Amino acid sequence: MPTKIRIGIIILLLLHNWGIVHAQVDISKLLVEAIPLSSPQELIKQSTHIVYCSVSNGTEEYPSHQFADGDLQVVNYVQALQVKRVFKGTASRSLRLLTSGTDPQPLPPNPLNIRFPGPLAEGDYVLFLKEIQNTNLYSVLGGWQGVYPYVQGKTISLGEQGFPQLRGLSLEQMERLIRETT
Repeated sequence: MPTKIRIGIIILLLLHNWGIVHAQVDISKLLVEAIPLSSPQELIKQSTHIVYCSVSNGTEEYPSHQFADGDLQVVNYVQALQVKRVFKGTASRSLRLLTSGTDPQPLPPNPLNIRFPGPLAEGDYVLFLKEIQNTNLYSVLGGWQGVYPYVQGKTISLGEQGFPQLRGLSLEQMERLIRETT
């Protein structure tokens, strides 16, 4: 076997082992359901990555063949996260977030919005993430429990879903809490 081909195969194997090359996955067949966690400590411990990041408007949509409540089609969304700070895990400057929602999105009081929240709005967040095996995608752990918008130097929680212990924290306070828990 020629040397160039052997070097190419070795590089490809190394990249795959390092998680840089992933098998092609049909994103429309993945399902991300929000499973609530019992405490902020559990959220921190189960997260593979905790990051402070920005989410922009660009969203890729992948309609699935699954339906919720009979007539609401489940849609997977992929958004780019621009990582500004890593609290847990090792992350590049850009991550891909996978969320599942429905089309059409039900009105706010519908419990399906908790199970299938859909894409995040544009803005800055502290996110508690879980790597999706054999992909280059991440999902939010615990649904809305893992999403903390960062506004005017403090975290806020979304409705009743977030943990009060993670609300109103600066990035330094969040980092300290995460360090004490891990």
